[in-house]
Amino acid sequence: MNLHEIIAKARANLNQNNWDYIVGGTETETTLRRNRMALDSIAFRPRVLRDVSRIDASVNQLGRKLRLPVMLAPVGSLESFHADGAAPIVRGANEFGAAHMLSSVSEPGLEAIYQHYTKPNGTYYAGLALSGRYHFLSLGRFVPYIEVLAAAGGTNLKVMEINSSFAFWLAGGVGASYFVTDNVALYAGYRLIHVSNGHTSDPNRGFEADTGVAGVSFYFK
Repeated sequence: MNLHEIIAKARANLNQNNWDYIVGGTETETTLRRNRMALDSIAFRPRVLRDVSRIDASVNQLGRKLRLPVMLAPVGSLESFHADGAAPIVRGANEFGAAHMLSSVSEPGLEAIYQHYTKPNGTYYAGLALSGRYHFLSLGRFVPYIEVLAAAGGTNLKVMEINSSFAFWLAGGVGASYFVTDNVALYAGYRLIHVSNGHTSDPNRGFEADTGVAGVSFYFK
């Protein structure tokens, strides 16, 4: 498949708005036409009967070896063309050995792609936690609450902020309980969690996470 066939396939798959966005330029499109003319002015001289068994077009650029002296230009709103946004383009460029300049206005964002967390990852956290919850403003069986929690344990979550299999986390949250009986309550709420390794290893920049919680509480007299 050549470039012209790829363009024709893209046109067939895109709606008019996305097609105009990806092929168009700003204002009078003068720069777009100049770029096209500049590319058309380059000619390749074909060579025949040459040994191509050991071709090396690699270069060292920006502190890394590139398979080709090519850098993919930044394109915003790539999520309009693929459900995973810029992530598959970055993976493809990396696997091939080319460079890619990521647009700051493409999902899933610089941080998620840099840490390779472009989709949900199965991880665990196991440890011991101490929590305190205060119910207030009783409205019959519906009772709002505030809570604070602290925990320490092990995890296989590999992120650059803590880089450790041991982690502490502190959390604060709000929510509400619905007492089905005097001893059993259903609850749901929101927590803001801070995670760090407590300076047990470097680095220890820590990070915050927003999460929702839901469960069942049992109360003993």
